[in-house]
Amino acid sequence: METPGHSRKLPELPGNSRNFKSMNTEIIEEPAVYEDAFLRGDELNRWLRSEATFRTEIHGGTPRCIARLTDEWVKEVKDSLRCLTNRRVSNLLTFARMSTTTRDARPRIHADSTMDATHAFVWSGEEPPSEMPGSGTGFFRHAVHGVSLPLTRENRGEHERLLREETDRLPRWRLWTVMPLGKNRLTVYRADFFHCRYPFIGWGSSQEDARVVVVGFVTLGKEVSV
Repeated sequence: METPGHSRKLPELPGNSRNFKSMNTEIIEEPAVYEDAFLRGDELNRWLRSEATFRTEIHGGTPRCIARLTDEWVKEVKDSLRCLTNRRVSNLLTFARMSTTTRDARPRIHADSTMDATHAFVWSGEEPPSEMPGSGTGFFRHAVHGVSLPLTRENRGEHERLLREETDRLPRWRLWTVMPLGKNRLTVYRADFFHCRYPFIGWGSSQEDARVVVVGFVTLGKEVSV
């Protein structure tokens, strides 16, 4: 059976440590990046650019431009995640998201701890345009909470407050690394990491030339025996 993808380490950003520590001094697992992630990556990218139907939906009070994947593409995503991570996959929720220079173009630094998943992911089908080199997913350290905020009964309200009051208050955040987009590249990261599209705006004006990615949430369980 052909196996999609291989992982790689990304270079450090100047001035930012990849082996960083949280507020409780515990070493944090860094995001994983997989090249050549989907066997049918080119075909999925063509579908997103030409056939997918993007609509504006309101989630958490924020308008987002979203396209629902067909069952066929959901299966492609699920099978690839299982193969690449060698973990059991459950609670998968995945969809496509588009951002342009004017749509879905505001900072929204947040964690996905409330999504009933252990991890989140982003996949891109092509390289960013030449005028946006290094664009990808930025990971941030909060002034109080550090790099992550796990979901507990005690801090659920704090998650809601951060989204209302601090998601776009940039002085409260410090960028510590960026995982760049790339052709058929998948980035998987812990759902409780603070993150956002980076830079904060997209590019283009329609699905043919905009920033279009597949994102989602998933619970990764025990290793699958081979």
